[in-house]
Amino acid sequence: MEDRALLEDLEQLITRALDLLYKNDNTLICEKAACLKQGNGGYEYVGERAIVFRLAHYMQLLMYDHPAFIDLVVDCEYNRHLKECKKLPKYGTAIPDIIIHKRRNDENNWLVLECKTHWNGNTEEDKKKLREFTLPKDRQNDDTFKFGYKYGLSLVFEKKRENVKTTWFRNGEKYPAKEDKQ
Repeated sequence: MEDRALLEDLEQLITRALDLLYKNDNTLICEKAACLKQGNGGYEYVGERAIVFRLAHYMQLLMYDHPAFIDLVVDCEYNRHLKECKKLPKYGTAIPDIIIHKRRNDENNWLVLECKTHWNGNTEEDKKKLREFTLPKDRQNDDTFKFGYKYGLSLVFEKKRENVKTTWFRNGEKYPAKEDKQ
């Protein structure tokens, strides 16, 4: 699949999955627990993992109906690279929030996502990791870290769907054809 077509398919997949998430699971993103006091470090909200899981769930469901995604899976917090633990040189063990790939194979590492919530929107470390994950294999010195994800996406869940922030990565850099949506 051509890179531009792949990016368009991935953007459409993410857009539709976010639409479903905000339509069906908005309470996960917006509601605070009545039993907790504010100023609790974000703990008055549902945990980020619950939201990320639901997004991944919708992504996988949508992929079943798209021929470009046949044989690929969505995994949450997948910490394996081939048969080893997934590691990044500057971070050690690496556990991305969501990936689209074919397990035990680096040829189909299509997308790696790092997600944050509106109450914890600091994405700087996530963006550094996405740069590493999307480096082309020929620009990496150590075979242990050669993931070569075609695209990376930093995503911040905001209270309203239209305010979700996205930053795309390709070849270890912010993807120049895409402006940050904020």
